[in-house]
Amino acid sequence: MKASACEWVLKAEEDYLAATALSRRRKKPLWNIVAFHAQQAVGKYLKARLEEVEWLGGSLAQSVKYAGYSALMPEAPRGKPG
Repeated sequence: MKASACEWVLKAEEDYLAATALSRRRKKPLWNIVAFHAQQAVGKYLKARLEEVEWLGGSLAQSVKYAGYSALMPEAPRGKPG
């Protein structure tokens, strides 16, 4: 597994463990927070998969830009420094 994909999987596992632990509370399970962590885990697993297969032949950042979300990505500085 690629290092970038492995990082996403580790982050996803943390969210999954948090959702699992919070859902097992006997008194007042925190369902909104369980759902949040579950959604975060799914998103991070998806990012790991996209990194692993190099979706559209590039990195996840390139794929996000291609998908029309370039406004969310920071712009690289242009021109020579100084």
